[in-house]
This record gives sequence, structure tokens and C-alpha cells, in this order.
Amino acid sequence: SSDGAMTLTSGSDTVTVEGVVFDANGISAASSIAMTDDLTMSKTAAIIEHTDATGSLTVQSSGNLAISASGTSKTLTMSADGAVSLTSTSSTVTVGSVVVTGGALSAVSTISMSGALTMTGAGGGITHSGGGTYTITTNGNLALASSAGTVDLTSATTLDITSTAGALTIDSSASTMTLSSDGAMTLTSGSDTVTVEGVVFDANGISAASSIAMTDDLTMSKTAAIIEHTDATGSLTVQSSGNLAISASGTSKTLTMSADGAVSLTSTSSTVTVGSVVVTGGALSAVSTISMSGALTMTGAGGGITHSGGGTYTITTNGNLALASSAGTVDLTSATTLDITSTAGALTIDSSASTMT
Repeated sequence: SSDGAMTLTSGSDTVTVEGVVFDANGISAASSIAMTDDLTMSKTAAIIEHTDATGSLTVQSSGNLAISASGTSKTLTMSADGAVSLTSTSSTVTVGSVVVTGGALSAVSTISMSGALTMTGAGGGITHSGGGTYTITTNGNLALASSAGTVDLTSATTLDITSTAGALTIDSSASTMTLSSDGAMTLTSGSDTVTVEGVVFDANGISAASSIAMTDDLTMSKTAAIIEHTDATGSLTVQSSGNLAISASGTSKTLTMSADGAVSLTSTSSTVTVGSVVVTGGALSAVSTISMSGALTMTGAGGGITHSGGGTYTITTNGNLALASSAGTVDLTSATTLDITSTAGALTIDSSASTMT
């Protein structure tokens, strides 16, 4: 013992105290060290080393355990030839601000990956619970695929699938593919078109459609709309299993049917009614009046003009009236009285034949 400092030295050899070897400033062969203060190492690259390859090294504390690299731009590295494991027997492990609870990560802000994101749990998913828009983007091709089930894209409000450059392809190798939404569904393609089964959608326009089957009305709001058939060698047929009505509704509206060739209104088994005039084959009926600028010509054998109504049947003209037959006789008969009069001027009954009876 000494009231001052005590020094044990051994020239060029070591000093051993209870099996612990002191060699200059080095200590070896110690079985354990119990300390009430800090362990401080000033070596440039210091190591705490455990040399038993069959055992393990445990750093533990009855309180909190902190492993830190203090100072600006310092790096804390944990490495091993095998696996590196940070675990907590009863609580969570926090790395940075990311909380690890068993196999679950939380409080993650962003993830940057150079490989694939693989999920093996049954019924797993990617859920976005924050406000704003959830976006999946790629510099290459984006594929949403299921090797054994279905690909289900759903949204509680609006589901928006867009391609800002290039083509957007939604494909199914199975027999059917279904896109459904409880709300609105929009397929858009920036400044290009969207093609569904060969049908091209361009803004509000539809083209390349082979047929359209409808259960409701076809409504066009354009000022001068056209239904056009462009195959000059074919024909356009408008037909109905029920009644077919072509009308122009509203006051002072005009319905026009025109063609560079003939316009034909026909019925294969019944009549055609224009206004209130009924057309049956070549016969007109239910005619009230006829106004003509040309001649009335009848080519049928034995035809005539028959007046079956009551009252007087009158033939009048502002010019001369001629009743003539080019090949037969002119027969004027009456069941009662035949009255031939001239209210002004002369009345002439003449025959160019040799006799007149």
C-alpha cells in the first residue's frame, strides 16, 4: 500500500496480478472486468473483439442500450459474415424513425428499392390511407398481373388509369376481363386515343365500330346532325321489329327525304300512309284534293274519272275545255239529265268525222 501512487513494473517483461497480465499499457488474460465508469478508447480505429467462433458476443444493459456514432457525418455500421439481427424480446426496434415490430414496419416515409417487392401472405395488399392521390409510375412497362387469381382494381370514389406517353394496354389471357366501379370509371389517354376491342375512342368520338347494340335511345345534340352510310355500292336500311316512326318534332319543323336517285317508300305486306293519303301499291286513296301544274294522264284500259259523292261534279277551266278521244268516241251520258251549258261566250259541239249523232 501507499499514500501516493504505486507503480509495478518489470523491466522488459510483464507483471501478472491474480492471473491478469499487464504488458506495458496492455491487459490480457482477464476473465471479466467490472466497471463503474465508462470504457474509453482513443485508438483511431478501435475494436471490441470476441474471438470464440463457436460462441457469441452480447452487449446488454439493465437500462436503455445506445450504440451511436457521435459527431457530424459519422457512420454507424453493423456487419457480419452471417446474418445481422436487431430484435426486441418484448417491444419494438426503431431504426432511424422506422419502427420494426416483429416482421411489421411502420412510420416509414419512403422506400427506395433496386429489386422487387414480394408479398407471400394470403390476402395481402398495398393500402393508401392518406389524402391526395396514390400513383404507381415506372420508366419502363407497368404490369399488374396475378399468376393464379384475378387482378381487382377498385376505388371508393374514382379510379383513374392513365398513360401520359405511349400506349396503355390492359390485357387478360383468361376468357374474360372485367372492369367495374361503384362510381364513375374513366379511360383517358392524354392527346392520343383509347382502343377497346378495336373500337377507337378519341375525345368524345367513336370510330372503327363494326356494330352497336342499344337498349335505349340514340340522341344527337349537334345543330345539323347526320347519320351517314359511306359505302356507295351498298345500302342503308333502317328497320324495326315494331312500328317505325321517322318524325321531326316541334313547331314548323320539316321532314325531308332526298336522294341523287329515286326515293322509295314501300311496304312489303301493307300500305304506306303519307300525311293522310294512303298508298297501296300504285293506288292512292283518302285523297282530299290534288293540285297539279301538269297534265293528268291515265294509261290503263277502261279507266275513268268517277264522282261518287253527292252534289254536282264540275269540270272548269280558265281557258278552253276540250273533251276528246284520239282513237274512240266521246260518250257523255247521265242517269237523269245531262246538262251542257256555257255561261259566257259560245258553246260549240263539233265532230271532225263525217257524221255526228
